[in-house]
Amino acid sequence: ARLILETLAQAKLQGSAYGQAIHLPLPNGGHWFELSVTRKTSSDDMNPSFVVLSRDITGRRQAEQALQASRERYRIVVETISEIVWTMDLAGNFTYISPAVERLRGYTAKEAMQLSLEETLTPASLAQAKAEIQRLLEASRIGDRRQSIVGEFEQYCKDGSTVWVDVSTTGLYHQDGELIGFVGVTRDATARKQA
Repeated sequence: ARLILETLAQAKLQGSAYGQAIHLPLPNGGHWFELSVTRKTSSDDMNPSFVVLSRDITGRRQAEQALQASRERYRIVVETISEIVWTMDLAGNFTYISPAVERLRGYTAKEAMQLSLEETLTPASLAQAKAEIQRLLEASRIGDRRQSIVGEFEQYCKDGSTVWVDVSTTGLYHQDGELIGFVGVTRDATARKQA
């Protein structure tokens, strides 16, 4: 009731109030409503009239809450696994790198995202990565979305050393089928390389 009265007071002072979300406990379960109020033009400021519209937004709120819960689960998984999850745009700029990069290479995720491919990969691995990216781009142009990059690459660490990693990459596609970037997973391959 307090929120409804506040919305009416706001409409009285400002002429309107839009999009106030109100939760009402009802016998068949709680429902969310969006409330919009407009003050009717009148010469009587002491007894104003209002046009009040409400609509049931329960489904939308439930979908928003489910999406938020899903995002939170995804964030927890990505930020706690030992593998590095990353995304890159078509220009070769990292758009996301999970925090696991710090354990492997010494860079924070923010620092690693600012590095170019040339600063990330050794020259031989850079040449290999560029060839594989070109192959993925060509496959995408002919509509083959099943292609991926799987290989070993040598990456620079913050302390100047290098580390061998296994990388698995695939195209990241817009809902209309257009290639918009790449998504990949990087794993430490040091133990396997030393065996």
